[in-house]
Amino acid sequence: MPIKLPPLNGLRLFEAAARCGSFKRAALELKLTPGALSHGIDSLEHWLDVELFERNGHGIVLTAAGREYLPYVSEALSLIATGTLRLPSREFEARLSISAAPLFAFRILLPRLHKFQQQHPNMQVKVDASRHVVELASNQIDLAIRSCRDAVPKMSCDLLGRVSFVPVGAPHYVDKLARSGSLDWSRATVIHTSAASEDWETWCNHSRTDVSSARALTVSSAQVALQAARDGLGIAIGRLPLVDDDIAAGRIAVAVDHVVPVMSAYWLVEPPGSESRREVVAFRNWLVKETSQLRWNGHSEAKPAAQYA
Repeated sequence: MPIKLPPLNGLRLFEAAARCGSFKRAALELKLTPGALSHGIDSLEHWLDVELFERNGHGIVLTAAGREYLPYVSEALSLIATGTLRLPSREFEARLSISAAPLFAFRILLPRLHKFQQQHPNMQVKVDASRHVVELASNQIDLAIRSCRDAVPKMSCDLLGRVSFVPVGAPHYVDKLARSGSLDWSRATVIHTSAASEDWETWCNHSRTDVSSARALTVSSAQVALQAARDGLGIAIGRLPLVDDDIAAGRIAVAVDHVVPVMSAYWLVEPPGSESRREVVAFRNWLVKETSQLRWNGHSEAKPAAQYA
């Protein structure tokens, strides 16, 4: 007797809307109109004879039935996507889709990706460097580079390295603040990152430095903070080894030579079942070798401070 399944496209729409928390965002991701997505979910609810979402003027909320149903749907779609990616078809063999933490993508991956492409000239590589943490197999993402303290549960993870904090700024800006071998914080601007608000506190606590006399500038991300520092707007927390290329090129300078290792790390994450794909193996081997040459832990052998990225 054949298995009776609900409309598979409706399941895909339901998973996207639940994950995005919005019909509009889910429709944008799936390249549909919000109306078409809403109609598809209505059809699924009619087939199931149960409401999956509560609609109100402020958006959508999963019902109790929707919350119970979602894990089964997500896992099923993930398994289908993983199985599809493992098929030995030529269409999939030459493609690799990577989701990367923005700062790592801009500072480490993209400047070195040409080396991988030279080794694999026929492989089509797609890099998603958005701040949104995507699901792997369900979004047809083969690999992810995540910034977090510990390995991602239920995923195959390779630790690329743990970072260190050091204050950096434009060379001319740092020189202007230098006074008798130290930095005059009362004339400085400290660039804070709203997405990583504890960075300065962590560095100050472990370096025993008081920056309370400095002015404050707050930006949205570590990438923007580093750009602001390069433009001479203030001093930002740099993550070693992600700022090493900028330091070597003279685009930024170390403001205070006190490196604080932290527990924040970068991991290469793979969904279960993808470990044997030749594209994944090739990229994993290349990236692990490439990042092993970087200056993880900076200049110090001190015990890392507990800190999330």
